[in-house]
Order: sequence, then structure tokens, then C-alpha cells
Amino acid sequence: MKKFFVLMFVLVTLPSCAGVTKTIATAVSVIDQVQDVMVDAQTVVKTLETIKSIFFLAHPMPEAQIKVEKVFVSVTQAINAANRALSGTERVTQEQFDLAFADFRASYKELTKLMSGLGILDEAGRSGLYGASKTMQEPLAMNYKVKI
Repeated sequence: MKKFFVLMFVLVTLPSCAGVTKTIATAVSVIDQVQDVMVDAQTVVKTLETIKSIFFLAHPMPEAQIKVEKVFVSVTQAINAANRALSGTERVTQEQFDLAFADFRASYKELTKLMSGLGILDEAGRSGLYGASKTMQEPLAMNYKVKI
């Protein structure tokens, strides 16, 4: 009789376990997506910081450098805020993602506009340093669509 109840318990709970497994897999997938977007944003910003440093070594402009540094701080704070907003979330909707990255998107646009205005980047987002015409990759966070 005991074996019967154990078998019934397994048969009744097994289908719900499959749903839990699928939910966990989806949550992990979304978390992985968000982490990939975070790492990408940090990588692009670090690359821009390197380009900025090289530029200001070759073309000292203390006042402009202070402005650029302030915007870099805003961009970094926005990445951190997005990370905090989305950490611990099981599922991320497009609306949640867009809200979390809104400040980053605005700060990043401000940063690239400022850097373009100073000649650090050109209109197409190329660094232009010493003949290098490599186009900067726009961070995934700028237009990312959550895949559920």
C-alpha cells in the first residue's frame, strides 16, 4: 500500500516538475541574455575610455576632458543601476529591460555625441585615431529585444 501512494505521488507531481524545469530553463536563459548585454555594454564603454585616454594624451583639453569624464561616470552609473534593477529577476519583459536601460541609453548617446563633437569619434562612430577607422560597435543594450 505504501508503494502505491509513493507511485501516485510521483505520477501526480511529475508533470508539474516538467513545468518547473521549463520555467527554470527560461529564467536562466533570460538571465544569461541580460548578463551578455551587461558585459557587452561594459566592454564598449571600456573601449571608449581607452580611445578617450589616448586622444586626450595627444590633444590635451582639460575642460573638455572634465566634461567627458562626467558623462563616463553617468554611463557607468547607469550600467550599474540597470544591473541592480534586473538582478534577482526571474523573468525580464521587454518593458522591464527598456526601463532598466533607459538611463544607460540616454547617457551613452550623450557620450558619443560629446566625443564626436570633440573629434574623438566621427559621425559614423569611428575613432579616427592615427588613421584607425574601426567603427565602434554600438552596445547591444541600445536596441536589444528580450528573447523569451
